[in-house]
Amino acid sequence: MLIKTGGLFNICHNFSGRLVDIRVRDGDLIKEGDVVARIDQIDTLKQIFDLREKIAELSSQRDKTLLYSSDSNKKNIEYIEDEAKKLNDTIKSSRENLALLNEKMANQKKLVEKGLITKDTALATKQQINGIEESIAAAYNQLKALDVKKVDTDKSRNDEIYTITVQLKDLNDNLNSLLKKYDDSAKIVSPYAGKVVQVVAVTGKALNAGEPVATLELTGKNIKDIEAIVYVPISEGKLVSVGMDIRISPTIVKKEEYGFILGKVTEVSEYPVTSARMLELLANDQLVSTISQGGAMIEVKADLINDKTTVSGYKWSTEKGPPLKIQSGTFCDTLVTYKTERPISLVIPILRKWTGIYY
Repeated sequence: MLIKTGGLFNICHNFSGRLVDIRVRDGDLIKEGDVVARIDQIDTLKQIFDLREKIAELSSQRDKTLLYSSDSNKKNIEYIEDEAKKLNDTIKSSRENLALLNEKMANQKKLVEKGLITKDTALATKQQINGIEESIAAAYNQLKALDVKKVDTDKSRNDEIYTITVQLKDLNDNLNSLLKKYDDSAKIVSPYAGKVVQVVAVTGKALNAGEPVATLELTGKNIKDIEAIVYVPISEGKLVSVGMDIRISPTIVKKEEYGFILGKVTEVSEYPVTSARMLELLANDQLVSTISQGGAMIEVKADLINDKTTVSGYKWSTEKGPPLKIQSGTFCDTLVTYKTERPISLVIPILRKWTGIYY
């Protein structure tokens, strides 16, 4: 088979879903990162929808809490401030009474000394003074309690709002993660630049994770022209070595009329090639399965000899070769010359038919 030197690659996806849009066609040139198709993600979309509903409900709850707590907090503060004012008025009045009683007590002490009043009268005044002092102290304690209550009221409101705010942040973080997941999973992106050889999926198909959507032939500065990839039964593969001449006959060309392309073997695998390796290069499960039926295979690579005077750009056994371009993906018959004897040339026919000896 003739393919680009970089091989063929399947564009796959890590997620499963139904194909809703295929954006490339056979022969399209695409860049790395281009979106080639999209799949639906029903489960992820449902999660996004449910999360948005929860966020809307919690946002509404927060607004109501802010409104209610603001009104309730205002009333509580007004009540506390009103109570504090009453206590301060009581303290002020009590202090005024206390001043009068202290003055009265001072006068009564003098009268007791002169014997004008009894000690019991002065003692009663002293008891009044003690009672007012105790009421003033109690009022101050009540003021402190009101200050604590005011702080607790603000804290309770702030705690409730903080709890809702944290919940909203967590939900929004989850939503952003789901949106990113949906964006990543819905888009099938090409990891390489290249030419679409074949779109192998259809819109509406249920695509499994890892299943190919299209086959890509790589392009770029590191990709040379096409080369021949040949799989040889291990018994014959042992006879092939780098530098041997190879005759390549594309199946789309009449060999008896135009001959074959001349080439040179550039690589021969040391060990039998695995199916995974063949799939990596050919990107075609069915083709790999067909080749593997022949048993263990040696992988042979060969460069085609260039010739600018021919339409195809390659050197043929005939003077001009066929009047057409040879494309990547073309199947071919190949013969490798492994030994030359005069007047007999021994060759190895490869892939389709092994013919034996040429004179």
